[in-house]
Amino acid sequence: FFSALARPRPRYAPFFLPSLRYPVNPVNKTLCEPQRHNIVMPAWEVFKFGGTSVSSAANYLKCADIVLSQMKSLPSSTSSFAVVVSAMGGKPKTTDLLLNLVKSASGRRNDEVEEGMRVIREKHLNCINELGLGDEERDRLTAVISADLKSIQDVLRTV
Repeated sequence: FFSALARPRPRYAPFFLPSLRYPVNPVNKTLCEPQRHNIVMPAWEVFKFGGTSVSSAANYLKCADIVLSQMKSLPSSTSSFAVVVSAMGGKPKTTDLLLNLVKSASGRRNDEVEEGMRVIREKHLNCINELGLGDEERDRLTAVISADLKSIQDVLRTV
């Protein structure tokens, strides 16, 4: 959803970050005096959303509007930006569901794990469907959610 917004710009921040390198003496394997290097670091603007702000399709769209409007006012020294989206809020909260999945998996309560996974899948797919996206984008996001949930299920099998 936000991937279309993530495009780096080719400018760099007007500051330098000193870094230290400690070369190793090849003869006695001891550290030599550090060498200083100035590394040009790109400026980043980070937008972070989670919980209630991403609890529904309507709230996702509000987040997108915020990002788009803020991008217009970014300083020219900002070369890159990132949008970080954490777990969906609402009832039930995704973070709580995930924590309960771990507890259920550790207790070998597979029926509870399956039910929790179903609730998380349904919550996310409902949100995707409510966004009003085209078929291609909806299918792409559905595939991403399905792959992420499979990864979660794989991890839960090891608990």
